[in-house]
Amino acid sequence: MIKGIKKTVSTHWMTMYLSSAIPAHQLFTSKSKMRWSSLVIFCFEVYSVYTCNWLRDVNVTITEIAGNNSFSQLISGCINDVLFPNETVKVLLIRNQDIKFLGENTVKKMETLETLSFWGCPIENITPNLVHQAPNLKNFQISYGNIKKLPNGAFNNLPALELLRIHNNRINLIEDRSLTNLRNLKRIHADNNKLEIWKREWFTNTTNLEVLNFQVNRISEIPRRAFENLHKLTEIYFDFNKISTIHPEAFKGIRKLNYLGLRYNQLAEIKGDIFPDKLDISYQKNYSKR
Repeated sequence: MIKGIKKTVSTHWMTMYLSSAIPAHQLFTSKSKMRWSSLVIFCFEVYSVYTCNWLRDVNVTITEIAGNNSFSQLISGCINDVLFPNETVKVLLIRNQDIKFLGENTVKKMETLETLSFWGCPIENITPNLVHQAPNLKNFQISYGNIKKLPNGAFNNLPALELLRIHNNRINLIEDRSLTNLRNLKRIHADNNKLEIWKREWFTNTTNLEVLNFQVNRISEIPRRAFENLHKLTEIYFDFNKISTIHPEAFKGIRKLNYLGLRYNQLAEIKGDIFPDKLDISYQKNYSKR
């Protein structure tokens, strides 16, 4: 069982008799009605709280908004505002720390936080809602780790997020609602992973994307309407994949795209009429898989 924040509630009843003792089996009989004067029932709740301990002796570099002052602090448990009673935190950097799991509310109640970075940590798993109540978080990074899956809701409730960097992991699965409803997200860097397929469902209601970097993966096909509703896309990087097929309607509806990187793939031919006008396409070093 993974330890983390948990609250269990149980209800208990306490009975107090303000009279002489009465056997339990006679308590509510007609003969006993006159033998007790009142009955008081108390209902109370018992809370069992398990300490959040996703992090253990993790060295965190903190930068304050005022004066950009930086300092380091060892943190165990979760990162929250209680740890910084006298600071207004802008940036949190966690580098090369022994962290394998980021659970729910790993970072919480950080109202002024703008940048959060986990870099070079051997993180294998992340859960939905790993960041909670960080309304001003703009830059989020989990890079150079061992993540294999992005679960649904991994980046829930991050209304200000503009840049997401999840490159240099081992991601081979992005669940359909992992990257949805990020309305201010402009750039995703997911290069150097192990993705084999591309799905437009990843980006439902994430409509302000401008740059997609998925270089150095294993994607083999760009499907029909691959970027549907991503009308603000200007740059797409698919270099160093295994793309051999591009659907004729893959880029339908995309009007602002000005750069498409397709170098080092497996395209036998590239038909220019399937791309938006005035597009700069880089496709050197393609070859047909034999």
